[in-house]
Amino acid sequence: MSNQPPYGQQPQQPGYPPQQPYGQQPGYPPQQPGYPPYGQQPYGYPPQPQKRGGCLKFGIIGSLVLLLLCGIGGYFIFKSTVGDATATVDNFMKAGVANDFNAAKALVDSSVLPDAELEGLLSQRELFEGYTGLGAIPSNTSANSNTGEAATLDMTGALNYSSGSGTYTVKMIRVGSDWVIQGIRIRRN
Repeated sequence: MSNQPPYGQQPQQPGYPPQQPYGQQPGYPPQQPGYPPYGQQPYGYPPQPQKRGGCLKFGIIGSLVLLLLCGIGGYFIFKSTVGDATATVDNFMKAGVANDFNAAKALVDSSVLPDAELEGLLSQRELFEGYTGLGAIPSNTSANSNTGEAATLDMTGALNYSSGSGTYTVKMIRVGSDWVIQGIRIRRN
């Protein structure tokens, strides 16, 4: 049997307590040679990069915020468009209540809805008598806006009368910044 210490350890002097290698605390497992103490970086090596989860988190959060902002912007554009279109329908109904042919004609596309049809619609007084306003939000709205073509809008909503209710279905087209009626169907319940 040899009195040589295990590989990597210093020989001990008789009568002295065992020596710990540099950087180790007594009671800890022995340090392997060639490695720095636990928790310390070896000299001359760059620090190891941290996990990249932070970039992924910021990317996901940024995408969600962008999606939310686009959704909110789209809602306000849609609300503005529908608001303008319902104002046109409301003005048309008010022109019908007043039996004002010229005011109603200014709100329709005369190339699609000729004067004779408009006069026939306005002569149906029961559709306009007692009209008080439109329902809060149209129940069915479909918009189309292709590049190079005019924007169109199909909308169905509720009509309020002093004695009851009704519905309307309207097809509209944007001319400049205004919506004009290409066709309207009014039904009183």
